Amino acid sequence: MNYHNKSGLQFWYQRLLEEQLLAFYQQQSQESQKLDQDWADFAQGEMEQINLSEGI
Repeated sequence: MNYHNKSGLQFWYQRLLEEQLLAFYQQQSQESQKLDQDWADFAQGEMEQINLSEGI
């Protein structure tokens, strides 16, 4: 394999890894945002229950 083919293959492989890493981190970010939203919804529901039980 000559230098140009190897360089092209390395470039292609690097791009593939970058795309996979980007997809992974985007998925992790979405899961983290969903978890944060679920906790916020839970906390809001708990506060509403506390306020109702205390007549607020």
